[in-house]
Amino acid sequence: GDPHKAWYLLIISHRWIDRQTCDVCSEAYPEGFRLRTMLQKLDAHFSPLALRRGGRLAERFRALCTAVVGDADVLVFVDFMCLPQEGLDESGGVVPRSIEDEAIFRRCLPHMGTLYSMFPVVVCDDTPPGTHPYWESGWC
Repeated sequence: GDPHKAWYLLIISHRWIDRQTCDVCSEAYPEGFRLRTMLQKLDAHFSPLALRRGGRLAERFRALCTAVVGDADVLVFVDFMCLPQEGLDESGGVVPRSIEDEAIFRRCLPHMGTLYSMFPVVVCDDTPPGTHPYWESGWC
């Protein structure tokens, strides 16, 4: 979305399934396991049905705020896509960040706690079988 027109910033918390690509494709998930589960969580988060969730007034108010976003731009922060990462070359070898990307990464890293504590967070805790569970990860 356009940061100048955005009404909402949403942070995604998820477990990387692959160190270099963050996601994995399979026959069951040709577009990627993480991508599919993340889209499902976002659909549920912005669904008008979210108004029915939770019994506390604060939970219902939060659901109402997300449901009325309507046509406004929403910014979604996903760490793997929003911060410079190491890459892979055609043969599968690791390509380090450029000097410029490394500087951006180091400048942003100390501010991650602010994002995750000041803005709404959608937790994508689904993991494929045989993968280390989200809730056993170090940041939980």
